[in-house]
Amino acid sequence: MRTWQSRPEDAHRRSRVWVALGLVILLAGSLAGCEDAQLPPVFSPGSSPGSLPGSSAGLSAGALDGLIATLRDGTQTERAQAADDLARLADPAAIPALATALADEDWTVRWRAAEALTTLNDERAVDALLDLVAVAPKEPAVSSDDLETARSAYEAGIRALGLIGDPRAVPRLVEIAAVRESTTESDAAGDALGAFGDAALPGITAAMKAAGASRAALIVPLMARLGETGLAPLKAALGDRRPAVRIAAAMALAGYGGQGLSPLLGALKATDRNLRIAAANALGEVGDPAATAALVRQLADPKMTSAVTRALVRIHADDGTPLVGYLKSRKTVGVYRAVIRIGDGDTVAPLVKALKSFGSKTMGEAYLNCGNPTLEKAAKAWAKAHGYTVVTSPGTGSEAWGSG
Repeated sequence: MRTWQSRPEDAHRRSRVWVALGLVILLAGSLAGCEDAQLPPVFSPGSSPGSLPGSSAGLSAGALDGLIATLRDGTQTERAQAADDLARLADPAAIPALATALADEDWTVRWRAAEALTTLNDERAVDALLDLVAVAPKEPAVSSDDLETARSAYEAGIRALGLIGDPRAVPRLVEIAAVRESTTESDAAGDALGAFGDAALPGITAAMKAAGASRAALIVPLMARLGETGLAPLKAALGDRRPAVRIAAAMALAGYGGQGLSPLLGALKATDRNLRIAAANALGEVGDPAATAALVRQLADPKMTSAVTRALVRIHADDGTPLVGYLKSRKTVGVYRAVIRIGDGDTVAPLVKALKSFGSKTMGEAYLNCGNPTLEKAAKAWAKAHGYTVVTSPGTGSEAWGSG
């Protein structure tokens, strides 16, 4: 990196393994005239309902009692198969038995029962499903051999709760979804809350209000999962007394695109600088040029420079020329950082002119190190005219031409 030196007088999960086990032996040729021989179906922990060969052909309502008995008293493989068959039978009378199977001693049976309840979608299973997802499966409570299947059961329970849509499930789904680093389980819980729609809002709002600031900030983005329903409460959260909640609301509003523009522009006027920074970043995500003027005004605060520059680059990534007009005033010439990062050839001449008119040591160094030959030349001329010499030191400039 090169900088100025004054002359002496100056001083960045798992993939589920679906193992299909099923052996079918077809006898032909010398056995012409005989029916095909087929081995009995073998249950696979990785298969989904409907995928097991020959497992439920010809099932009828009359099979219900037998399947329920097998689900209760059969071997592990038979119990799991019975859960699959009950899902295909789709008789609501199986709900109590399947709900009981959610506490089966074998995790595979629990998983298949949860999948079956997802298919049947009946609120009578809610309490049992909540028991299934009450605690995330972890070692040592769950053995390493069972852990993968236990997690599958856990996720299936989450999905079932989302499809059933009973508000009793919202608090637990919020607990699972509101995490700092997303997981397969938290994503499933977020999707489940989204499936609730309007019915999830009271529970999410109550959880946010009751939580401490850091926990509440993790809950706020869940409102965005509700689509239009979440827009108004997110706007309101911009005025929450807790700074972390305000910031989280601004970030979540970015996902609403143009609908988030107005509240974010309002947040850009807040006295809370951290909220203004979050709003600037969110406006960059929105990408609407209508935010340009409001963002540029924030350059008056040096601590806003980084966020505003990032936002302007995102908004004008394909064409930097709309920013040229701001290079003509000392108050707004700070847009030069964004213009350099965008790297539009049509902005070179205006950048040179801006340096001559409003140049500073910081601005000159940015030009000198940006990698554009014309701007480098202009920087050297400016340095000579203002009593500086160029000194080379390790490092690179913060603004690189066309770096975005």
